[in-house]
Amino acid sequence: HAMFSTSSLRDYFLLHNIGNINDRHIEYIYYDNCCSCSLPSFTSFKNDASNKPRKKLVFYSRPVVNRNMYELGALLIVTAIERGILKEEEWEFYGVGLGTAQLELTKGNFLQQLPRMNLKEYIESISGYDIGITLMASPHPSLLPFDLAGSGCVVVTNNCYNKSQKYFDTISENIISKEPDLEDLIEGIKIAVKRVASLEDRYTAAENMKFPRTWDETWTENHRIWIKKVLG
Repeated sequence: HAMFSTSSLRDYFLLHNIGNINDRHIEYIYYDNCCSCSLPSFTSFKNDASNKPRKKLVFYSRPVVNRNMYELGALLIVTAIERGILKEEEWEFYGVGLGTAQLELTKGNFLQQLPRMNLKEYIESISGYDIGITLMASPHPSLLPFDLAGSGCVVVTNNCYNKSQKYFDTISENIISKEPDLEDLIEGIKIAVKRVASLEDRYTAAENMKFPRTWDETWTENHRIWIKKVLG
């Protein structure tokens, strides 16, 4: 029997009959992993945005994991800076994820790669970003888009197979999904930059995100019924 992490991954298996899942008539169910977002009160959210000297962009920079398309993400940020979409004097640039690659954004100006953190440290640090770039060459969305979107960040990610804007629209208005192509993703960055100033919209979208924030939300009565059924 099969348990899928996210409906997007389940749908991909069904669409392509992976492992002959349709032909074998096996039992399956999906679950949405609990994400790790951190949303303060709106007053704190607004004050933080007003008091910081520059807006903050975070990049899911994992050069050691090919499916995270590090090179495309790096090119996206550098190109957006070169075209004046992300102005250096207005933005700080951070990287989160595995790996120690140094990304030079402009001459002498590097992405600030954050150190490896435990879960408590990660949750404490996840709020306060304005734009997140999280690429994933997989029908699975990864969890960082939801960590960030649920914290009030505007996220730019990519379509892949059946994973699309339609899928993300069912979860959060804070997520923008484009084709994994430089120009399409640049359009995503332009949209994100425009949305950053709408603090109330970002906060409301974060509050209304339809993705589990606790494991008690992840596991429902449907899962208990399904497990009892497949165990006989």
